Amino acid sequence: MITPQNFSRRLFAGGLMILVSWAQAQDQQKRAPERIIFKEAKVDNTKAALRDLQVGCVFVTSEPLQAKIRGVQDDRLVFTEITPILLCDRAVKAYQIVFTQEGYKERRVSVKPKPGRVDTLGAILEPIISQKRGSGKGWRWLWSGITAAGVVAVAALIFKPDDEKNENPTADLPNPPDRPAPRF
Repeated sequence: MITPQNFSRRLFAGGLMILVSWAQAQDQQKRAPERIIFKEAKVDNTKAALRDLQVGCVFVTSEPLQAKIRGVQDDRLVFTEITPILLCDRAVKAYQIVFTQEGYKERRVSVKPKPGRVDTLGAILEPIISQKRGSGKGWRWLWSGITAAGVVAVAALIFKPDDEKNENPTADLPNPPDRPAPRF
C-alpha cells in the first residue's frame, strides 16, 4: 500500500538515482576515451608531446583470427605480430602489411597511420582451393562413354537370341489335340 510517506521516500530515492546517473554522464564526457591520442595533449615533456603529434596507432584484425602479419617499410621488415593487435607508436609513413595463414592466400594491404589517431584495419583472407590438373569435364565425358559402351556390350551378351547360340533351336510346335465335342 502506498502511503504519503512511502510515496515521498520513493520519489526522493528516484530523484537521487537520476542525479547520480547525470553526474556520472557528465564525468564520462569530461574524460577522454582511452584509445584516442589528442593533439592538444598537455604534457610536461615537450618531446613526448611532439612524438604524439608524429605517431599514430593502427588496430589490425583479420578473418580468420590468429593470422601472422609482417610490417614492411621501404623493403625492410619492421615488425612481425599475430592478429588481433593494436600497433601504436608507428611513425606516420606508409607501411605494407602482409597477412599470412596456413591454408589461406597471402594478402597485402598498405596503411599509413594518421597522427594522434587510432585507425582500424581489417582483412579477410581467402582460403586456398585445391584444383585438379587438366579439365575434369573431358575426363568425365570419356569415362561416361566407356561406361555406356560396356553396359551395351554386357546387355548384348546376356540377351543374345537363342537362334544364334544354336543351343535350343525353335521348331513349329504341334497343334493341340482335337477335343471331343461337349455332350449335353
